[in-house]
Amino acid sequence: MIESETLEHLVDECKNLVAPLIEKLSDELVVDIEKQLEKKIDTATSNQLHMDAFENSRRFKKEKKILREHLYQAIMGGFQKFQDGTLATHAKEDDMQNETWSLVDDAILEETIAINTHTSQATIEYQDKLWQLNQRFTVINHGTTVEESNNPLSPIQFYVALRDTLKLLTLNIRAKLVVYKVMATLLDMYYATIINKANALFINEGVLPEIHYETPSASTNQSQATENTADTTSVDDVVESIATPSSAGAANDNGQAEAKGSSQLPLVNTIRNLLRKARHVDADDSAIPVANTSPKGRAEQAVSGEAAEAGMDTGVAPQEPIIFNSEQIVNAVEAVQSSAATSHFFSEHNDNDILETPTNIAENSARIYNHLYEESPDGAINAQNMYTIDMVGMLFEYILSDENLPDSVKTLLSHLHTPFLKLAFLDSRFFEDKEHKARMLLDSLAEAGSNWVDHDGTAQYDMYNEIKRVVQRAVKEFKTDINFFAELLMEFNLLKKRVSHMHSLRERNSIEKKQGQERHEQAKILARQEIKKRIEGRRVPSSIISLLSPWFTYLTFIYLREGNESEQWEKALKVIDSLLMYCSIKQVKQDNSSLSEGFDKIIEFIEASLTEIAYNPTKAEGIITELNELKHNILNKKTIKTTVTPAETKPEDDKTSQSDTPTEDEEKVMNYIKLIEPGTWIEHEDQFRFKVTGYNANIAKYVLVDQSSQQVIMITRLDFARDILSGKKKIVDGSAKTLFERALVRIRNNLDKQVQAQQ
Repeated sequence: MIESETLEHLVDECKNLVAPLIEKLSDELVVDIEKQLEKKIDTATSNQLHMDAFENSRRFKKEKKILREHLYQAIMGGFQKFQDGTLATHAKEDDMQNETWSLVDDAILEETIAINTHTSQATIEYQDKLWQLNQRFTVINHGTTVEESNNPLSPIQFYVALRDTLKLLTLNIRAKLVVYKVMATLLDMYYATIINKANALFINEGVLPEIHYETPSASTNQSQATENTADTTSVDDVVESIATPSSAGAANDNGQAEAKGSSQLPLVNTIRNLLRKARHVDADDSAIPVANTSPKGRAEQAVSGEAAEAGMDTGVAPQEPIIFNSEQIVNAVEAVQSSAATSHFFSEHNDNDILETPTNIAENSARIYNHLYEESPDGAINAQNMYTIDMVGMLFEYILSDENLPDSVKTLLSHLHTPFLKLAFLDSRFFEDKEHKARMLLDSLAEAGSNWVDHDGTAQYDMYNEIKRVVQRAVKEFKTDINFFAELLMEFNLLKKRVSHMHSLRERNSIEKKQGQERHEQAKILARQEIKKRIEGRRVPSSIISLLSPWFTYLTFIYLREGNESEQWEKALKVIDSLLMYCSIKQVKQDNSSLSEGFDKIIEFIEASLTEIAYNPTKAEGIITELNELKHNILNKKTIKTTVTPAETKPEDDKTSQSDTPTEDEEKVMNYIKLIEPGTWIEHEDQFRFKVTGYNANIAKYVLVDQSSQQVIMITRLDFARDILSGKKKIVDGSAKTLFERALVRIRNNLDKQVQAQQ
């Protein structure tokens, strides 16, 4: 056992060992950046780009010393943070947690995407050595797990250190992206040496000298969990369908909480236990003859049975059954996948056509069993392997029935059945690890499909063809390298981030426009109420009545600009109050200078206010003239002509007040609507889909946006509940969970029902 003091000393030794390389990298980085920025000047395609490139080059030459010194210190500082236990580096900065409607600045997003892209590429390329280094740093860290975020030599440390350094420079985003590309090139030259030196040091010091990176085998344990599928035909059903998203995956069949973190082992184990009961298998190590599962085998068994009954000798001697291993099953899956890869659906001439025929999941499974049967008619398959085939099949059967996805996207994703089945045998973490790259890819494709492919088949941002290209590559190119899915995920997510940001800008603009309209309506309602409250049922001079229309506009303007608690709002209301008070004075004193002065200030304020809202100058002059005349009549005790403003009479049947009071059923649904997660899709009148973006507390309304981000609905919780109860709106699948999670929960529920029905 290596002593604690030695472990601490090893971190310093590692730091000193790699310091010259990192210093050299920093020096070369400055030189190469300067060259690339100068090259941008020569290759600029417009005057604007030429000026921009020249300015970036000029600034960098002036500030390059800062980059050289600060970058080296920032990277090396990671070692001290590691020793202090404070190293936690992420591509997304903590201060990028935004308010409900705000978005990340374009430049920050571009920078984050660049960091993620280059980091992922380096991580994939050096994953074996990096994994070994993580394990060795974990030992040095007294057993506390070390991952890329807290490994002082992981790729992300270099790029985030560079980002922090660039904050000290005045380069724009174009120049920064050039800097990141230069860093990627240099890191590719130096990183293997840096990481190999570090590993060699720890090996020489006896820190896990024999550890080797291995692809997880198919023999390791795999894993398994419920969602309500009842129709929403009653208030309780509606409530349950809304409540399910927050609670559906909260407990396993023993009523215990699922494992925290990224593992779904309890859920997957539950599914396997239910499969064992549903298939009437005695134990997990039982072997099921493929003749029982292969259509061809069952057909030949039937013929043999008939021959035996007729007393005929089939001439086939019984053989010792073999148990097919994972490799043999993978070969059978490969045969089915290869035939799909060369099919009409994935021909080179069919890229822009809508794929209308989904793959037949049951037929694929049958063909796999047939391949195994042909290899050995007396062969058998381990129950665990049969569960894997069943689970992947049920996963893709769920995809074909998922209400969140357009039919065209379901059809596309169904063709991933065979590559994902092969993956499930190659990598046992596929089902149990939420962060498995293949799972994340499937979820990412599904999310993009539900967001940007409409149910009528049309797609925004050419997203259908983008998804199709990923599916084609997976079917055609996936052999046995499980990292292939990580590459696909990185490429697709880079595209999706750009599209998502573009879409979010459109969505934000639409929401802000709608919110502005709502706020404007609120302003008009409040302004109207305040005026009505002051004049309703009173005798009001005609000059004041002439003022009310533009003053209503002015009040609306003040509300929008400063709000109804501002000093300006109070001043505007006081104008009406003061004018009405002056008109109600019964006796004017001989010394009326203060009254005259007050009247003049009001008229002056009105005149300035009407100018501020750009009110028609001619009409404004007429109003001012009438008010001066009103002032003259009051001061000279002359008769003032007034008009009685009618009081609005409320109808006997006040439907408005009744409709604002929720019934017991409505109250029940309203309470559970609070559980709806942002991102949940709502189907409106069985035709259009809107995404719940959030709840705006200022106007007490939910904000729903359609798939194109052009139409925005703002609806109160009460109206939302009424629409759900009436069937006008329906929560699609009742969840904003990922596709994979929804599928596992549904599989568990369906199996549970099946087992209960058999008892």
